[in-house]
Amino acid sequence: MYAEKVVTEGKMGSRAISLTCVLTPCRVAGLCVILMTLAAIGAAVWAVVSFCTMEEDTGFYDVQVNSPDQRLRVFDSAQKRWRQVCSSSSNDLLASIICEEVGFVSLVNYSITSVPESSGDGGEFFCVRTDELSYGKKIKDSMFPCGCENREVLKVLCQDCGRRSFAADRIVGGLDSRQGSWPWQVSLQYDGVHQCGGSIISNRWIISAAHCFPERYRFVNRWRVLLGSIYNKPVNANVAEVKTIVYHSSYLPFVDSNIDDNSRDIAVLALTQPLTFNEYIQPVCLPTYGQRLIGWSNGDSHRLGKCGLLRASGGCPTGGPCAHHQ
Repeated sequence: MYAEKVVTEGKMGSRAISLTCVLTPCRVAGLCVILMTLAAIGAAVWAVVSFCTMEEDTGFYDVQVNSPDQRLRVFDSAQKRWRQVCSSSSNDLLASIICEEVGFVSLVNYSITSVPESSGDGGEFFCVRTDELSYGKKIKDSMFPCGCENREVLKVLCQDCGRRSFAADRIVGGLDSRQGSWPWQVSLQYDGVHQCGGSIISNRWIISAAHCFPERYRFVNRWRVLLGSIYNKPVNANVAEVKTIVYHSSYLPFVDSNIDDNSRDIAVLALTQPLTFNEYIQPVCLPTYGQRLIGWSNGDSHRLGKCGLLRASGGCPTGGPCAHHQ
């Protein structure tokens, strides 16, 4: 019906024919084809860009450590699959390089585990060219796909705490600390006044001493945690609010004030919001023998603390005292 109308109007003159031909099914179909072609080209461009981006991103995350099973895994870009790393004579060096490469502070330990042939996650391996291993070079460049005849793979645990901006202290007068040297140290303040020191153990928890929280200081909403500063006054520093304070239930001076016993003098504080770690705010590692001690020291037990953060060296009690205080 539409085609007959076009022919009839065509007898009236070329102008009418030109005007009507714009709306013919042929022209509409042609326009649809053009639009679909442009859409296809756009989709193809998007796919190419996405693929290239994926390939680029993969390079930043092609090593997995500290997974639940602690097995070291490296991504094979050519085969698009993850491979476990076969054990070798250079396990110690490789594990240390791995932790450094992915941004951890240091290696905690490594071990070797066997992968059964029936394992669903054990059929792909990388072997290491040990003579090519070196710090500052991506370990992936020293690896190649292999069968790993002994089926023994490397497990790695890296340390992600104790990170400091300034590993070497620059001390003026032998005491004062440098900004960023101890990023886990915090000042616990009640009504804006420094009361005790504490240490960051995670993005939501602070550890301190139970004696810092006698009954007169148990209004939680009046406590604040001063972070990222070597001064116990809030000058250009982060301040966090406290949600909960939990002290050891067997800290005896809270049971009877006449008891002079510092056993179990420990407390933890939960923060209302998680911390954002940076070069001045970092979690502390659990202590080992011979660790340094830091805090806002008093001249004696009855004077207010100094404004500057101080440090000292300290040991650990031997077996007898430790066993007694457990």
